[in-house]
Amino acid sequence: MQFNVAGMYLNVEPRFGIGLDVESVQSRPVWTLSLEGDMRAMAFDGLVVLLPFIIITLGNVWAEEGDF
Repeated sequence: MQFNVAGMYLNVEPRFGIGLDVESVQSRPVWTLSLEGDMRAMAFDGLVVLLPFIIITLGNVWAEEGDF
């Protein structure tokens, strides 16, 4: 489930884990899909909250300069 909040992406996903964690990340790799269906890795900059069985991310995805 993904929402756009104040220009950032809020994403909620299931996970297999029961730990609690809060991370502030600047270059976490994530997989993205373009409108044409092309899959590629990009960097995520934002906040990651790991709860039992749920991952919540809030931030932006960006490409390294020169990567198109």
